[in-house]
Amino acid sequence: MRKVYILPFIMAALLYVSGLTAYALAPADYVKLESRPSPELIGRASSYIDADTLLDKAVTALSVVANRYYANPTDREARKNAIIAMSHLGNIYSFRIFDFPKAYTNLSTARMIAEEDGDDYNLSQILMRLANIYTVCGDSEETKADNVKNLLTEAMDRALESQNEDIIARLCINMSIMQLQENGWGAYAGAVNKVVGHRFPASSPYGQLCVDVLSGMRAYYKGDYALAESALKKALGIAPPDESFRERYLYGIMYLLQYVYDRKGDFVAEEGILRDRLKLTRDLGLVDYELYTYMHLMNFFTRVEKPDSADKYRFKYLMLKEEMEQNSGLSKVGNLEMLRQVEKTNDEIRELSIQRQKERRNLTIAIAVIAVVVILMVVLVYMFFNLRRNHRILFEKNRELLDLETHYRMVINHQEEASAAPSAPDTPEPKEDEPAGRESEPPEEYLRVLFSRILKLMDASSEIYAQGFGIDSLASMLGESQRNVSKAINACAGTNFHQFLNSYRIREACRIMQTTDFEVHTVEYVAEKVGFKSRTSFASLFKKTTGLTPSEYWRMSRKGQ
Repeated sequence: MRKVYILPFIMAALLYVSGLTAYALAPADYVKLESRPSPELIGRASSYIDADTLLDKAVTALSVVANRYYANPTDREARKNAIIAMSHLGNIYSFRIFDFPKAYTNLSTARMIAEEDGDDYNLSQILMRLANIYTVCGDSEETKADNVKNLLTEAMDRALESQNEDIIARLCINMSIMQLQENGWGAYAGAVNKVVGHRFPASSPYGQLCVDVLSGMRAYYKGDYALAESALKKALGIAPPDESFRERYLYGIMYLLQYVYDRKGDFVAEEGILRDRLKLTRDLGLVDYELYTYMHLMNFFTRVEKPDSADKYRFKYLMLKEEMEQNSGLSKVGNLEMLRQVEKTNDEIRELSIQRQKERRNLTIAIAVIAVVVILMVVLVYMFFNLRRNHRILFEKNRELLDLETHYRMVINHQEEASAAPSAPDTPEPKEDEPAGRESEPPEEYLRVLFSRILKLMDASSEIYAQGFGIDSLASMLGESQRNVSKAINACAGTNFHQFLNSYRIREACRIMQTTDFEVHTVEYVAEKVGFKSRTSFASLFKKTTGLTPSEYWRMSRKGQ
């Protein structure tokens, strides 16, 4: 089934015209209503509907609420109230005034808003009322059955989803009536199974009502008419007493009982239930149900071959039908040309509605994406400035360490010169009892003096920055064995020769970068200047030692000048 919607502008025009008409007839009252909040107007309209004699006032009050939606379609409160107001208007026009085009217009608009806002609770009721209109305004039986089936099954899904037990119970009765001619649930089997699986609260009268109706109809379809009668009579006795639609519960259950008596062949009981239905409709002023009951009585007396009674109720049926057509336009019943035209228009409007929803969704997504991008940018900016701050801290600490190291070496040299220490002891001779070919371990004092000589040479010599400079070169310059030089470095510096040499080269690279311009020289130039063969090995060691890349250190050193 194609979903149908009413062109919002058409609806606005209709409802504004209705409002202007009311204003022309009673301007003071209309202005007074427009000053009242929507919930109060809906409450007033509900009381007018219950009175059943002030329907014109109810229509005026509800039209004011509906017009507020058209004045501001994006206002959430206006949309929420419009759903209720238009649903009430659809009920008034279909069940009280019998102006089905207006009923259809209001209910279709309410349906559109409820679907857009995800209001399943009210949507279930709206769909059920639209199904009633299609039942009355049916064109071909096949088309009508499909439309009604689709609307009722969707209404049941929405009612179950939103826990609208009132609508669930009413739909149980409606679906039962729709399937009486099929002698089985047929198209409604899936919906009925969902009701059976639904968990009603223990104290819910709707739950027990559904149980009894479904039990009665199962028994009816199985041919157990006694059990069906018992279950339906029980449902008749527990119809919600405070429900404004209680009379329609009662009427529907009586309708089901009529079929049970017909299958039992108990024509006395069937005639009795038909007359009870007629009395109910007259007592409550349900003119539409009274009309249907006349038709059922006419058919009943035709079946039991009582032509006089059949003619009597045929006459009543025709008289009431003509009166309703003259007074309220019921002549439109059975003519779906208006609905077809509305559907044709709404095929185009539906696309506009979908497009609006897509645009709203796209706008939401765009806002979310922008928000994420802004957050990411803020995080990245924070990380960038935090990284720069950390780089500055590392640079300052590295420069402080270099200054401290320089100061430390100057103090050591000054202390050694002041103490006029004797020359370094000769390399110790091997002890007589040591095996031949094995060197003795140099004493600790000797290693300290040797390490002091190493420091002086490393600080003073530029040869240590030449590529290929190794421990053999250092030992040759000192006149010492490579073994003693290595022992002195390991014992006093706590590291090996290569790491010891690299620390001097990295320190020298830092000094060069602090005194040269990185726009003139390159990192390769610095690496080669301090004895590294490749930029990669130099950069890796520099980063590991200082925490900064050569380029970062160089830029900071120039900024700090």
